[in-house]
Amino acid sequence: MGRTLAIGGLLLIAGMFLGGGWMVKDKINSKSETLNSKQVELTPTVEPTLDLAAQKLTLSVSSPADGAVVKAVNVTVKGKTAPKAEVSINDVDTKADLGGNFSAVIKLDEGENYVVIVATDDNGDFAKLEMMVNSETFE
Repeated sequence: MGRTLAIGGLLLIAGMFLGGGWMVKDKINSKSETLNSKQVELTPTVEPTLDLAAQKLTLSVSSPADGAVVKAVNVTVKGKTAPKAEVSINDVDTKADLGGNFSAVIKLDEGENYVVIVATDDNGDFAKLEMMVNSETFE
C-alpha cells in the first residue's frame, strides 16, 4: 500500500510499507539511509521555481523624456507596457491597448513636476517609473 513519509525534511511519496520498514522507489536521484534498522531509499522532492524575469511587467515611456522642459501646462505621456494593463500617471488613470500602448494628458504646475507612472496587469504584477518634467509657461 502506498504511503507518505517525511524524514529529515524530505518527503517520501509512493513508498511501500514492508514488515515494519519503508521501501521507496527512486524517481530522481536517490540516497540510501537506514531507518529503524531497515534500508530506505530517499527520494528528494523537487521544488518548482518561478522565473521572475519572465513574469516581470515591463513599462517604458516614449515621451516626454525624463528632465524634459515643456512650454505648456499640459503634457501627453506616452509609453508601452503589457496589453490591457491598467496605467496610472499621477492622478490620471488609463488602460493600455492590445499592443500595450498607452497615453494620457496630465496637468503640470509651473516649474519641476514629479511624474509617477504605474502599470498593473491582471495578475497583480506592477511596474513603476518616476521622472521629472519641467513646465515653463509665459503667461
